Amino acid sequence: MNTMIDRTLPCYREIIDKEFYFIVTAADKKASMERAMDGLYGFTDCLPGAKVMGAIYGEGVYEKGEVTSTRAMKDAYEMGKRVAGAVEEERVHEQLYF
Repeated sequence: MNTMIDRTLPCYREIIDKEFYFIVTAADKKASMERAMDGLYGFTDCLPGAKVMGAIYGEGVYEKGEVTSTRAMKDAYEMGKRVAGAVEEERVHEQLYF
């Protein structure tokens, strides 16, 4: 988490009015991931206009590829489709009205 925050520091002032989508995975249950997710929420609290639009917990995944058969993978896929649909809808709106 610290590395992620350090990497965003140079462009901190450019990260305004953005939407955020979080996915965390762990071999343990959701409760053990809450602290990491709280840190991500805390990070976005420091960004002007940031909106957390989705958060997915991938429980019980440890080995490479295990996540592909979980509910988290399905949720991430659906969330991605919604994001892609919203982006496409925005593009069409811009083309029609601007």
